[in-house]
Amino acid sequence: MSPRILFSIIISIILIGCSNPPHPTPENAITGETSILKPVTTDSLNAQIRLLFDEFTRSNTDQDNRLKMIDDRTKYLDSAYFELVSQFNRLQDDVKTLKQNIIANTEIKSNLSSGLSTARLSEEEFRSRYIDALASYQNGNYDTSLRSFSDLLLIDKTNELSDNCQYWIGEIYYAQKEFRKALAAFKKTLEFPSTNKADHAQYKIGLCYLNIGDTRSAIDALNKHITDYPNSEHYKSSVDYINKYK
Repeated sequence: MSPRILFSIIISIILIGCSNPPHPTPENAITGETSILKPVTTDSLNAQIRLLFDEFTRSNTDQDNRLKMIDDRTKYLDSAYFELVSQFNRLQDDVKTLKQNIIANTEIKSNLSSGLSTARLSEEEFRSRYIDALASYQNGNYDTSLRSFSDLLLIDKTNELSDNCQYWIGEIYYAQKEFRKALAAFKKTLEFPSTNKADHAQYKIGLCYLNIGDTRSAIDALNKHITDYPNSEHYKSSVDYINKYK
């Protein structure tokens, strides 16, 4: 029974008791029993009121407990919802990056199949095209530069400038604020044996992690940079970033 109904019943009983006091019957008037019956009726009414009031109190307490339980569950569900939204957004970013990589790789393969020779270039030809690609990057022609460096890597990954091509692909993505793509490119740079871009690539890996909000990985990468390359021109910058974000 709801607290509102119980409360209404209690009020009704009180009003009835107050408006209709018991009248003595003729027999009571004769025998003088009126004064005895009235206290008995009042006691009975009071007992009923106490019982109803106790039930009302219990019901009200139960309802308060249920409301508190509902409130606690609502807070938990809100927290779980926001966590799911955050995870969903991260997944969307990953899917977007994957799609972009697939599109880029498809375009590169399409260019190759449309007439780009995969025959190994001479050292002089490779260097000449590398210089042209680097000039495009320095002039802000990122799309042209990206295609040129990517084409050179497809033609020859063993050339002494191939690791540089991979590194500058990372710099192009970094300049375009596509930090996840840049991170992947800089990591690939470190896969080249004896690369002369390892110092710079390791430093830029730390910065990429900072830009995507992964502070822990950024500090780990920058710690590795100052450990492996103590004479690097970026040494002080790595130390400053570590002190700032640790």
